[in-house]
Amino acid sequence: MRHLHFVFLGAVVATWPVAIQTQTKAEQIVSAIVRADYEGDRAELDRLFNEAKTVQPAEGNRRQAAQLHYWRGFAKWRRAINGFNVNADNADLERDLRTAMAEFEASRTADPLFTDAAVAMIGCLQNLTFIYRNDQATAGEFVKQFGTLFKELGQSDPRNPRLAWLSGGGRLYMASSGLPEQRAKMLALAFETFRRGLDDARNEKRPASVLEPSWGEPELLMNLAYASLNQPQPDVAAAEKYANEALALVPHWHYVKNILMPQIRAAKPR
Repeated sequence: MRHLHFVFLGAVVATWPVAIQTQTKAEQIVSAIVRADYEGDRAELDRLFNEAKTVQPAEGNRRQAAQLHYWRGFAKWRRAINGFNVNADNADLERDLRTAMAEFEASRTADPLFTDAAVAMIGCLQNLTFIYRNDQATAGEFVKQFGTLFKELGQSDPRNPRLAWLSGGGRLYMASSGLPEQRAKMLALAFETFRRGLDDARNEKRPASVLEPSWGEPELLMNLAYASLNQPQPDVAAAEKYANEALALVPHWHYVKNILMPQIRAAKPR
């Protein structure tokens, strides 16, 4: 028995350096993915997706496997989101989104309790719905899929600020069409969702590792800025306040700094 115990401990100790190296490498790649997303660097996101594929989780570590799949998917998802800002080809956007969805599905399979993979899946489905907005049947299938995920997450992770970011974004999109009273209701719900999500993001416990998603506060501030600027009666002062708060957290955010802020300044009374 002593001999077996010694062998077991020796095997564990022997794996520590590899496990530490895997964690360190993964964290470096994830940090780079997050930065490339904010900088709008689509080529770098593509490169980092491929680099992330070279990192394998420690044997038996299902949570780490889920995290690695998540961040690979995140790189492709954000490459697509940034692609919308530069009018990238829809076929290219769809390839990225479907690749991302496959990674998020693998993440959910590795660890069903890793709910952020399902949150990100909703984001991809929403983006695909927009791409296929003129194809009612196909768009309807995507809506059905993300509607099911919203219901599931409403039970399992209702205070996830990243879920609020997507939920509020969907309501903001719905506020762009329909009867005036319906649009006003959706806009109010969007603002309410963003503000609740912002509170949740600020109260969310910071994870010990960057492999656990913690983004959300800057994104919710950005959406509040965008919604404030683009509502029927623009509140330019509020838009500028929220955008400055987002930039205080992420000074190198390309979209807010170089696209949204110039729009806000242009809307100021002369």
